[in-house]
Amino acid sequence: MLFNIVTLALEESTTFAKLIKIVTNDKAIMRWLIFTLLLLTLTACRQQPPANTADLDISLTITPDNLVGEALAVVTVRNRAGQPVDNARVQLRGDMTHAGMVPVIVETSTSADGRYELDFNWTMGGDWFVDVTVTLPDDTFARQRFNFRIRS
Repeated sequence: MLFNIVTLALEESTTFAKLIKIVTNDKAIMRWLIFTLLLLTLTACRQQPPANTADLDISLTITPDNLVGEALAVVTVRNRAGQPVDNARVQLRGDMTHAGMVPVIVETSTSADGRYELDFNWTMGGDWFVDVTVTLPDDTFARQRFNFRIRS
């Protein structure tokens, strides 16, 4: 429909101002234009997390298992040769899968044999994801996402 209007306007040697008047008088076209511009704006604003720069194996266990409240998160970090990685900064960011919740963020750099322990708090039941980011002293990092279903 928009193509037809543009073609018609160009065939009749209509000025750009007349074309704008035609488009703005058609509510369906205006809704489509506004929706398209909004969609393009939102897509352009979305930030993608940077790619991993360190080659690490990351595991995460949280106890007690899948219950609302205080918990102990244990992150184990090993290099590809299977050797424990110490002296890294480990951050957990827990988010619910729906919008509107404040994320739970905890961080530590204390480890023993590649094992990092963090106090974590599931603030409510539901579906969660926890992003674990391990940053090495040379500022290379690896990130991995873990999914959880927490019971109330």
